[in-house]
Amino acid sequence: MEQNLLHKCFDLAVEALNLLADTFGTTYEAVNIYLYVVIQPLLTILLIVAIFFFHKKNNNLQMKIEKLLSDKTNTNK
Repeated sequence: MEQNLLHKCFDLAVEALNLLADTFGTTYEAVNIYLYVVIQPLLTILLIVAIFFFHKKNNNLQMKIEKLLSDKTNTNK
């Protein structure tokens, strides 16, 4: 059962790559290389950079919030 599902997923992926190859007038192998050697690593790098960027931005916002809250509590005393 599991192997049958795995084969169906693989066949579906191959069909999708063949459809992309036909659409762009290239080969299955070329589409496969573009996706897994070029696009996927670029997306991975982009996501890692985005994680660092938003983590830094989040830390900056947290520091601003903490400063505002501490200023507000200091003025109430």
